Amino acid sequence: RYQLLPMWYTLFAQWAFAGLPIMRPLWFHNLGDELAFKHVDDEYLLGEDILVRAVNRPGMKKAEVYLPEGQQWFDFWEAHGGVPQAGGRVIPVQLHDGHIPVYVRSGAIIVKKIRRRRSTGAMAA
Repeated sequence: RYQLLPMWYTLFAQWAFAGLPIMRPLWFHNLGDELAFKHVDDEYLLGEDILVRAVNRPGMKKAEVYLPEGQQWFDFWEAHGGVPQAGGRVIPVQLHDGHIPVYVRSGAIIVKKIRRRRSTGAMAA
């Protein structure tokens, strides 16, 4: 979560200066996407580019994720983004402990702050 701190600062600035919500319903950026209205109870967008599927029941083993239409989406947790998923459809997702389905919109730039590793060898140099 600390790696995404620059994104959080940007989202809070958008809220402070333009009144845009930080957590947005799926339909917020596309009112014509009727399927987005059916998933307001278990999915949301962080800003415009990150989709989060909430795991809202203990012991859930699978879930369905609706990817909004108009773009391709990449699994946030996959190395190098994994296989792109077409938007405008529902995909099944297997869940396991500690995993929350998160997807990133194609073309999005997600700025991360990578903390430098500290060691006694690096500190002596």
